[in-house]
Amino acid sequence: MLKLLISCRVSHINRIWSRAMGSKQAQNEDNKLDTFRRICDEIAAESSYLRKVEKLEMFFKKGSSGAGFKGDMLQWVQFLIPGSTQRVYNLQNKALIKLFARIFNVDQQEMHLDLEQDGDISETLRKHFASSSKLKPQAQSELYLHDVESLLCQLEQRTKEDEQTEVLHKLCKQATDLDLRTFIRLIKQDLRINARARHILDAFGPQAYPAYQSSRDLTAIVQNFAGNRPTSLKTPTKTATQKAKKKTSAIQVMTPISPMLANACKSVEEAFKKNPGGLYSEVKYDGERVQIHKQGAEFKFFSRNLKPVMDHKIKELKEYIPRAFPGADDMILDSEIILVDTETGALLPFGTLGAHKKHTYVNASVCLFVFDCLLYDGDDLTELAFCKRREILEQNIQPIKSHVQLSESEFLKTKNELALMTAKVLQANLEGVVLKSPGGTYQPGKRNWLKVKKDYLFGGKMADTADLVVLGAWYGSGKKGGVLSIFLMGCYDARDHLWKTVTKVHSGLDDATNDEIHEALMKLTERADANKIPNWLLCKKALIPDVLAKTPEKMPVWEITGAEFTQSEAHTAAGISIRFPRITRLRSDKSAMEANDLAHLEQLYAASKKNVNVDLLLANCDEDKDDLANRLKLEKTPQKGKAAKGAAASSSKKSKRSNSGSDDEQPTPSKGRSSRKITKLEAPTATSKGSLKDFFKPKTTTVAVKIESKSPEDVKMKVEGEDSNLFSGQVAYFVADAAQSKQKDEFVRHGGILAENSNKAPLVFHSNTKNVDLAELRPLYRRSCRHLSVQWLEASLQAKKLQPYPLYALLLKS
Repeated sequence: MLKLLISCRVSHINRIWSRAMGSKQAQNEDNKLDTFRRICDEIAAESSYLRKVEKLEMFFKKGSSGAGFKGDMLQWVQFLIPGSTQRVYNLQNKALIKLFARIFNVDQQEMHLDLEQDGDISETLRKHFASSSKLKPQAQSELYLHDVESLLCQLEQRTKEDEQTEVLHKLCKQATDLDLRTFIRLIKQDLRINARARHILDAFGPQAYPAYQSSRDLTAIVQNFAGNRPTSLKTPTKTATQKAKKKTSAIQVMTPISPMLANACKSVEEAFKKNPGGLYSEVKYDGERVQIHKQGAEFKFFSRNLKPVMDHKIKELKEYIPRAFPGADDMILDSEIILVDTETGALLPFGTLGAHKKHTYVNASVCLFVFDCLLYDGDDLTELAFCKRREILEQNIQPIKSHVQLSESEFLKTKNELALMTAKVLQANLEGVVLKSPGGTYQPGKRNWLKVKKDYLFGGKMADTADLVVLGAWYGSGKKGGVLSIFLMGCYDARDHLWKTVTKVHSGLDDATNDEIHEALMKLTERADANKIPNWLLCKKALIPDVLAKTPEKMPVWEITGAEFTQSEAHTAAGISIRFPRITRLRSDKSAMEANDLAHLEQLYAASKKNVNVDLLLANCDEDKDDLANRLKLEKTPQKGKAAKGAAASSSKKSKRSNSGSDDEQPTPSKGRSSRKITKLEAPTATSKGSLKDFFKPKTTTVAVKIESKSPEDVKMKVEGEDSNLFSGQVAYFVADAAQSKQKDEFVRHGGILAENSNKAPLVFHSNTKNVDLAELRPLYRRSCRHLSVQWLEASLQAKKLQPYPLYALLLKS
């Protein structure tokens, strides 16, 4: 496959060179990079989208000379829509600075500081190129578009720094400083002209962009809407336009299609105002959107942004899709992939599809939830009504549990039904519902569906919120260059006496307020150094911002609202974070020490996962409140035909397995492999999301977690009942003098984890309170571990909460 890809790329480069060298037209004024830059600057200067389109249309008609456009139309359009090529250069800002610092012989730190102020990596590199004494820019641009295309193709193939430096050095020897700026913007796939594909293609007429959304074929678009000759832009007749649209808008297998999207729906009333006759409700699965193309035995999987899906996420599906759809050779499916527990059917949390996280779950597999069909057995279904497309899916799919399943869908006729359905979904800790018109066609790129999430409803009153402290900030980019506009939010942990991070937030402020906050924060912060993290802060190195608080107690408090509290390994506040955060209020009435601390944040997190309050949602329902409550507790989503029987049978089997106690059995390690300890951990309700038909399963779903054991001395993990979780997550080693104490048994009974190897434990308990020689301890324990008296356990049990470590720390003799 790799050889084929490289061969295709080489062939592509050869075609470009042959086209360029074999045609005198290639080297004309219209094909100069400087001309392209000038047109981009003119488009960027226009604030009106209509004027942007008119300016581009005029250039494609008259060209630079006014006598007609003589450039390579396709190359122009590909450069004006740089994301259309889906190239990956693996060159982020830091990498670019590192490479060009070497080329220009300048200090990296100096370039980083300039970038903070510019907010535009292309402008920063341009300035340093213009002032470079080692490598002078050309006085006049001599580069043509095909030269740039060749260099971009070469750069895409280079992965090593030396190879990338060679290509960029070659460019600089031929380029002006403005040429370099344009080249970098092509790499970043952002020309900074404030014009998207729609505005570029509108220069060819109103039908060009809709055709592109369906076909994603720029070659066909340019050929049919701009004319076969690259030297002039045709104004097609109505008949010609309709013919071209039909030719280019037909969807094609193996060519990605812009996915249909959903608008936010803020109330039940709004949904039925748009669909008074009723609508279909589907679960909004919290996974990853995948568009599947099957042509014979060949598959292609595209993400929401139409890029190929990573192989480790979908390789298992190639086996199951043909079995689930045995009657189709060619088809295009719209779907969501999510990791599911094969034992319980529970949907595992967002983010678990990652290559490393996925392997931490033993009984888990990637499941494909199919919710739409765009093409089946060669027939284009996009013009059919949704109810017809759904019917075709139901007739042709043979669901395979935990691998390929049909999304849950129900037709709702009344506002009461929608309110109840939404309440059930939210109480099941699912993300929300998607609403679809029965007669709606599939319109690529259009937002004609509706999505209901708890943070959309009632002005955000059902959303999760927390009062957090600004711990630091990053400088923005673009028009916010030089302005602190991305903020690191956190809370205080009274147990560890440390400030810990919760989330990054950048939305919710208007420009004027952001400018005021920038001025205020500049007085309260100082430049941060990732290698010198202050002792008051616990933060992952990757999240150290550009500036940090001088004194966190003096920093402002903001109300942060998000879709939900979630778990994140990137943050240090017990892993709690906020998904899709935004700033909703500046809490000038609160000091930093009055904001939510970690203990309170943990309570908010637990409450949001334990029971979502849906009273507001059900308040306007016509039904009796007691009847509603009973339906919310007892009613299951109706299942049809075999699916309902299958669900019942599955439920019965699970019940038998539960009664037999087989859930506690551990599989025997296979021969020839290193042994692995497999332990049942009670999944936090944050991560146990049930499917729609499993709303009312007990919340104490267990998930088997796989722990790699490289030696028999690894940490032994043990978690007891739900009422014994005071020490949940605490890993400790008891020294010999404390090994027989009752406190050890209490520690385990209340959720503590015992470490057999002293070097693996972050906590070490001693019953001997006399001073201990530090020199004796160093070879036995981790340098970072805490040595505590067992009295800490007694005090924590008595207070029913973990006590501060320093009060029970052993005094060590150095």
